[in-house]
Amino acid sequence: MGIPSAILKAAVAKLQGDAALTAILGAGKVFNNVPQDADSANLMPYLVVRVQPTVPFNDKGRNGWTVELAVDAYSDEHGDRQALEILHRVRLVFDGPRLTLDTGRVVCSTFQTANVVDGDGQYRTGSASFVLLCEET
Repeated sequence: MGIPSAILKAAVAKLQGDAALTAILGAGKVFNNVPQDADSANLMPYLVVRVQPTVPFNDKGRNGWTVELAVDAYSDEHGDRQALEILHRVRLVFDGPRLTLDTGRVVCSTFQTANVVDGDGQYRTGSASFVLLCEET
C-alpha cells in the first residue's frame, strides 16, 4: 500500500470514528468517492475524502511526500449552517492526534482552507483541505 492509499484509509477511519461527526452525519456516511445515490435525501449529509497527487522529496537521506488531503461535505439543509458545522468538526478531527498509517508516518498536518458553495440551489457543498508531510518508515 502506498502513502496515498494509506492516508485515504486512515482519514476515512478517523472521520468514521469521531462520535460528534457521526452524530451530525449519521453512521456510514464517509466515502472515498461520491456515491451513486448521492442525490438521495436519505443519504445527505455525507463526506467524500480525496487524496490529491503527491509530491515526493528527499531531505537529508529521508524520503517522503507532501500530500494534499481534501474532505468534501454535502448537505441538503437550507443555508450554510450544517455544511459549516460539518467542516468545523472535520477540522477538529484532523487538529487532534496525527493519522496513523499502515505505511509511513505523518510528520506534520496543516489546515489549508475551507469554503462552502451553493451546489445547485438544492444542496450545499463545502470543502476543507489539509497538507500532510509524510515520511517513509
